[in-house]
Amino acid sequence: MVQAHPDLDAAKAALQRGEHRAALVSLERAERSPEITEEELVELHWTRGATYFQLGKTAEADRSFDALLTLRPLFEPNRLETPPDLRAAFRARAEAYQREKGVSVGAPRLEGKDLVVGLSGNVRDVGKVVAFVRAAGEATYRSFDVPLTGAVGRAPLAKLDLWEELARSGKLEVVVEARNRRGVPVARNGDAVKPLELPVPAAQSSAVIKELTPKPEPPPVAATPPVTAPPPPVVAAPPSAPPASPPPAASPPAAAKPAPESAPPATATPSPAPRTESPRVYIIQRPQPQAPAATTPAPSPPPAQEAAPPVAEPTDEEPPVKRVPVLAAGGGLLAVAAVALVVSLVAATGAAGSLATFGYSYYALDSVGSEVRYDRNALTTVFQAAWFAWIVFAAAAGGTGMIAVSVAVVGAAAALGSQLL
Repeated sequence: MVQAHPDLDAAKAALQRGEHRAALVSLERAERSPEITEEELVELHWTRGATYFQLGKTAEADRSFDALLTLRPLFEPNRLETPPDLRAAFRARAEAYQREKGVSVGAPRLEGKDLVVGLSGNVRDVGKVVAFVRAAGEATYRSFDVPLTGAVGRAPLAKLDLWEELARSGKLEVVVEARNRRGVPVARNGDAVKPLELPVPAAQSSAVIKELTPKPEPPPVAATPPVTAPPPPVVAAPPSAPPASPPPAASPPAAAKPAPESAPPATATPSPAPRTESPRVYIIQRPQPQAPAATTPAPSPPPAQEAAPPVAEPTDEEPPVKRVPVLAAGGGLLAVAAVALVVSLVAATGAAGSLATFGYSYYALDSVGSEVRYDRNALTTVFQAAWFAWIVFAAAAGGTGMIAVSVAVVGAAAALGSQLL
């Protein structure tokens, strides 16, 4: 064991040389140092006990060994460096200390999947119990904390792979260790080389394996969406009626006397009207209190104020303009004049053409009649009558057309002049 304190190393070197007094002096000096650690104190008590044992002072040696066992109840000296008689003396002292002040760990047992351990002795010094277990044939141990209830501890060995190995081997190897509140082992049952062996029946391992095997989860059930009622229909509020216009105030009674001239009648201010309607003006006259009776006659009341006619609000729209249908009449007359002009031109053209045709026919008949020996005078008379009738018809048609054109032009000029003026 490597020591860091120099006085402790000096004491051990003096003991090996057989200088027991020098070793005790160095040990006392090391014990007074505030820098000494707990591990160095354990080594100090062992070296002092060995020194007193070699000096034959058994009582002093036992006191040193008791101090050592208080710090390390499971301390074991080095077998190679310690003489057999010294080892035997320390073992005897350790057994006596264990009987008086120590803790004993009972034999563990299996109950189902739980490992149950019982303690005895100075149980109040135990802060924790740890169980190291493995299936027979495994190389390493698994550690389980064993919660204590009084002097009994119970640890559930809830490892499925451990029980599967126990089902094959049929044997559980256990080491149980009790520790104080500083985490120092104070008692142990079994060790890693020679553990305690507990048989595991096949029925027990099968039952535990069945218990620890996870159950298949049922398939998830599709959640049915909640049925929600449709929202109630929104009923529009009825349009509010426009505020009623106040009625005109009644005129004061005839028996009431008018107020003095200094108190004019109160008038109500009309409320603003919408833009689309003409504002209404209301004149409200309130009855005035009667003046006290006096010997002098009261002045005549002022004439009642008449309500002003409503004033129309100006708008951006122009008033419609009434169109005089004279222009339409003038246009019609112009159309009639155009038709009459066309008829006159056609009649004049026909008359001219007819005259030319008549002359040509008369000449031709005159030439042919000399050959066929017809009555020239009678034929001449017929053609002259026809020509005269045609001339009269053409003149009448042309004159009528010209008269119609003149009337139409005059009427159109009159219509246009009246529109312009």
